[in-house]
Amino acid sequence: MAKWEYRLTRDRVKLREPVIECDRKGICIVHEPSEDELLQILNREGEDGWELVEIGYHQGEIVGVWKREKEG
Repeated sequence: MAKWEYRLTRDRVKLREPVIECDRKGICIVHEPSEDELLQILNREGEDGWELVEIGYHQGEIVGVWKREKEG
């Protein structure tokens, strides 16, 4: 059975004008971090073997929860 280790990261991002996107049901999402900044974070952690579990945006920071299989 696999055993996992977890990691929490917080990355400050540059603020920019928010983009608000709403679907037909009226559910809206606010997009603030740039795609480039997000890709840099994903690729940085992926290079070290971390897999993204969940990501969120709060008060100018991208908060990521990551996991990877424990060695040994």
